[in-house]
Amino acid sequence: NDLLLNFKKAVFISIYLMVPITIIFIYLGKDFVKIFYERGKFIAAYTNMTQSVLNYYALSLVFYSVYLIIVKLFYSLSRYATILYLSIAAFFIKIILNHFLVLPMKQDGLALSTSFVFFFLFLFSGFITYKILKFDMRFFYSRQILFYFVNSIISLCFTIMIFNIIPVYGM
Repeated sequence: NDLLLNFKKAVFISIYLMVPITIIFIYLGKDFVKIFYERGKFIAAYTNMTQSVLNYYALSLVFYSVYLIIVKLFYSLSRYATILYLSIAAFFIKIILNHFLVLPMKQDGLALSTSFVFFFLFLFSGFITYKILKFDMRFFYSRQILFYFVNSIISLCFTIMIFNIIPVYGM
């Protein structure tokens, strides 16, 4: 079953890359925003606001990347209607979540609603994929997930070490 094997590899590679990036964005996002944007008229208050939005968007990176792989799988299986129905559902969920989250949370609510939508797309497309391919669900609970988590922690430590070694002026 070549398709299932390639799908599993793609999902694991995606998780392997996105989990460390998510952790780095959450814990060191403010430093990245300072380095790239805080000069001239971009003041510290804007940095805090941008970092807050980055944290909410970072929560969805893993879900979004796996969802994109699943969409490619659906295209290869000619399941265009499935993609359409998922997109329509996501559109309406996004509108509803924006209605409840944007007013009280402003830009953070917009980012959080986007993360929720990507989580929804991940869950439902994953469930549909499970039904189509009939693969073993233990695939998602394997030792490799632990390996990716440990890799994320090591990546975070390495990034913190780099930020502490290399002087960043004006911070």
